[in-house]
Amino acid sequence: MSTSITTELLAAFLNCRYKAFLKATNTPSTTSDFQQLETTLQQEFVQRARQHLLGSLPADQVSHAPKSLARALHREHSIITNAHAAIGDLSVCIDALVRPHSKSSCEYIPVRFVCKEKVVRQDKLLLAFWGLCLARMGNCDPRFGKIIYGEAFTPTKVRIDTLISSVEHSLLDIASFSKSNAAPQLRLNGHCSVCEFQQHCRDHALETDDLSLLRTIKDQEITKLNAKGIFTTTQLSYTYRPRRRRKKAKSLSQNTRRAER
Repeated sequence: MSTSITTELLAAFLNCRYKAFLKATNTPSTTSDFQQLETTLQQEFVQRARQHLLGSLPADQVSHAPKSLARALHREHSIITNAHAAIGDLSVCIDALVRPHSKSSCEYIPVRFVCKEKVVRQDKLLLAFWGLCLARMGNCDPRFGKIIYGEAFTPTKVRIDTLISSVEHSLLDIASFSKSNAAPQLRLNGHCSVCEFQQHCRDHALETDDLSLLRTIKDQEITKLNAKGIFTTTQLSYTYRPRRRRKKAKSLSQNTRRAER
């Protein structure tokens, strides 16, 4: 199996490696009401944020959904929106590309629209992913990007060149299990409650008696237990040893019994 790595697939990977594998293999899923609402809110926000970004800019300075991003980059538009690009095994749709006041068309920077009121690391990594795609196209090599988020359309500048290595490691991991069709190890986590594969993963975890069913155990602890040959909750239960009673406590209980006699 080999599949194109999209923004959505990378976002899934950043939330959960196993989720990315399920999406890459087209595993049936059930979209929750929460996910539908989240998607709708994001789509509506993108439309409003795009209009806010364009402002009163003349139409001839804007390129919307160009058929060829490479050509659009050389035509020196001020803003390019809804830009699709496919480079090798990467396929992305960039919310917007902004060209600062410069004579060089290679100064375009990627812009990501986020409807939430807080920017998290995942948003920055996805922005860096877009920057990496532009660099691989050979047209741009942006050091910075921009995220516009929240109801106030707050802009924040993000340095993305320092995040490229993290993105590349993630892409290599995705490519490895996509090509080998080998599933990464299942790990139930906090994202499961809003994931479309929630029931699928829980059924699999129950079937294999997976350690991640114990939500109090962190991922690092599970890795250490696996290194010791412990992979199931049943195996883990055999390692339990009740605490030994202290000698002082034992002697006190004996004295109490004698006093009662």
